[in-house]
Amino acid sequence: MVLRGNVLVVVTVEKLSQKNGILSLYSAETSVEPFTWELSRRKPWFKIHVNDEFEIGSSQFLTTTLRYIHSAKLTKLDLNYHSIDFGDFKKLVSSYTIKTFIGGPVYRINVDGEKVNLRLDEILKELPNIETCEIYQGDMSSNAVEYKKLTKLPRFMKLQKFTFRDLSSLFNVLNFTGFIKTNPNVSFVLKYNYVSRIQKNNIRTREKQLRESLPSNCNVVVEY
Repeated sequence: MVLRGNVLVVVTVEKLSQKNGILSLYSAETSVEPFTWELSRRKPWFKIHVNDEFEIGSSQFLTTTLRYIHSAKLTKLDLNYHSIDFGDFKKLVSSYTIKTFIGGPVYRINVDGEKVNLRLDEILKELPNIETCEIYQGDMSSNAVEYKKLTKLPRFMKLQKFTFRDLSSLFNVLNFTGFIKTNPNVSFVLKYNYVSRIQKNNIRTREKQLRESLPSNCNVVVEY
C-alpha cells in the first residue's frame, strides 16, 4: 500500500507497458496519449491496478516495475520471455482471466538461495483460460517424467495456439505427445534454436514418429 499524506494512491489503467525503463500507463480512452513515468529517477508514490494488458520490454527494470503493481485483472501478459519469481507471477495471473501469455521461466528461490524453475505444468495450471500461449524454455531438457505431468492437467478448452520457443536439441518432442493428444484442435508450434545438421536430423526422426502417433485433429509445426 502507498500513502501520500493520509491518502492511498492506486491508479487504475487498462494497459501498462515498460520499455527501456519507461512506464507507459494507458487509459480506456484510446485517443489519449499514455502517461509516462521514468523508473530510474523517481521513487514510487503510487501503485497501479492493471485492468487488461501488461507488457515488459526490458528485463533490467522488471523487478522495479513489479514494485508498482497493486493488483491486476489481466487478459494479456507479455513478459517478453524474461524469467519471473513465482510470487510476482501469481499476483499477475491470480484473476485467472489471462487469454494471452508470453513469457519465460517462472522460478522459486530454494532454501539455498538458488533459483529453481517451475515445471511447465505448474505454470500452465495458473492459466486455465488461456487462448494463446508462447513460452521460452531454451534450457529445457528431455525429461519424460516432467512432461507426463502435463497430461494430468484438465484440457484447456479455450486454447487455440501453443508455441514452445528456443528449444534446444535436448528437447524430445515425443515426451510432449500426451499433452498434444489431450488438447486436440490446438495449433502447436515448436521452435528450435541453434541446432546442428546432425541434431536437426535426429529431431526430424522424432518428429516423424510423433506425427505417426497423432490423430488427424492434432496440428504440429516444427521450425528451426
